[in-house]
Amino acid sequence: MDFNLVELVKHMSVPVILTNIFMIVMGLFALYIIFERYATFKKATTENIGYVHALRTALSSRNMDAALQQAQAHTKSPIARVMEGALK
Repeated sequence: MDFNLVELVKHMSVPVILTNIFMIVMGLFALYIIFERYATFKKATTENIGYVHALRTALSSRNMDAALQQAQAHTKSPIARVMEGALK
């Protein structure tokens, strides 16, 4: 008896095959979620940096309206969302 993937699958019962298929699908879904979250956090980081620079410029001139406008313009930044609530 050879020990390879084909022989292993041939000796599996139907519930075991279905369980393995389910686990493979869930593993692929988990990889999708990991990459999607990474891309989202990467965008948020870039957006946060841009917002903080704009906020620094607006606050150094004591212009609260410009700070609020910048917060509303940077919709993907979590910091901007918090600051928008504070500046309203």
